Amino acid sequence: MTNKLKEEIEQTVRQVLLGYFLMILKTGGLIFLIIILAANFFSSQSLDTLYFKIAQEDDINVVYFLRKIRGLPEFSSFLEMNKKIFGEALKTEVFAEDQKRNNQIDNLEKILNKNQNSTTLLYNLSLLYKKNGDEGKAQEYMDTAKKIDPSIR
Repeated sequence: MTNKLKEEIEQTVRQVLLGYFLMILKTGGLIFLIIILAANFFSSQSLDTLYFKIAQEDDINVVYFLRKIRGLPEFSSFLEMNKKIFGEALKTEVFAEDQKRNNQIDNLEKILNKNQNSTTLLYNLSLLYKKNGDEGKAQEYMDTAKKIDPSIR
């Protein structure tokens, strides 16, 4: 066999192999495209329910977020922005713990008026005021409790 014939055979084999490779590549690409389209179709069918599940849980996450940033200057603007999205009830939820604590303080102070020497009431009021950020009032109740019972620390 001559060199020229060998080269032609090698050239033909390369072309055939390249043709098969391109055909496999095209077929694989087509299969890949079909898989992507099918996945997209099936995922879009459940998108509505997924979106509403996220939307229902979003207010919970927003409340949690707003509670965490309450001390920051940006809190007011974030609260107002999210009230427009979730309504006025969001503000109530954000401040629910504070309202509960204020109600507890009111109730304990009413009881304290009837029993002014209760170290338990004084101590609990001190803790509640401290949690509310009123260090002065918290210290006042703690000092009164310590006067009655010096073993309180």
